[in-house]
Amino acid sequence: MGSLVTGHHPPISQVTCCDFDDFVKAMADETRQRILGLLQGDEMSVGELKEHFPVTQPTISHHLALLRRANLIVARHAGRQTFYRANPVCVVECCQEILSRFNPSLAEKVKAGDKS
Repeated sequence: MGSLVTGHHPPISQVTCCDFDDFVKAMADETRQRILGLLQGDEMSVGELKEHFPVTQPTISHHLALLRRANLIVARHAGRQTFYRANPVCVVECCQEILSRFNPSLAEKVKAGDKS
């Protein structure tokens, strides 16, 4: 697995939620960022998500697959439809991993609940 910065960092595979490279790839696209934001509030189907974007349903499905691979969203099947929602525990865990890689002292403050 590649590292975006030099130096030793524990692999994100030790983290229970996502692979760091998958997370970075998932968040590198503005559409996926917006999808993840929409899914923070409630679950939505592909068709419901598509209403918010000028792209095709297969394109939305592709974005959802990348978000699922990073464990940032989860799916629930109901008949022929699939509903997606954010996986907030993993979103937080992956964001904390970014902090620990790029600003370890701030990451420690966040873990400790330091508001200064």
